[in-house]
Amino acid sequence: VGSDLRAPRTVGWRTMLDWVDATLDSRHAGVGPYWNVLRRDGSIDTNLWTYVQGEMLAARALQYRLTRERRFLASAEGIARQTLATFGAFTAQPPSFNAMCFQAMLLLSSLTDDGALRSQMLETIHHYADWAWDSEQGARDPRTNLFHFTSAGTPAHGSGRPALLQDQGAMLQ
Repeated sequence: VGSDLRAPRTVGWRTMLDWVDATLDSRHAGVGPYWNVLRRDGSIDTNLWTYVQGEMLAARALQYRLTRERRFLASAEGIARQTLATFGAFTAQPPSFNAMCFQAMLLLSSLTDDGALRSQMLETIHHYADWAWDSEQGARDPRTNLFHFTSAGTPAHGSGRPALLQDQGAMLQ
């Protein structure tokens, strides 16, 4: 990581996203995976969360939608591929984080011409929903149809853990 981690003071959206790629992109390749946060003291929280990837994917997809510059679409597609490779079935992430990422993937699926990538994103989303709904392996309590997750996103039905509203909302999304 460079010696000056502070974001530029006066920036446009391109400058800021380029700064994020240079500072928080763990591989410095412009496609992530992106680390969680840059703290005020300059240290970086290197946790990898799906919502962070989703925000970067959405930012690049929206840049493409606004400008029609193909490089932004290519960047969004690269972030999506990296995210799919990094998180696999998404079953070890909180559902609210996944919902944010999946919304970004749905946005990208409406913009990309890459049919294989579109299929992989949609299949991943469907697989996650099917997994969470499964009352044997997933997080749904078949008596109430409420979802019970741990804070890490693993199923917790039958554990006495309450069904959190944020998890219900994420699954509804």
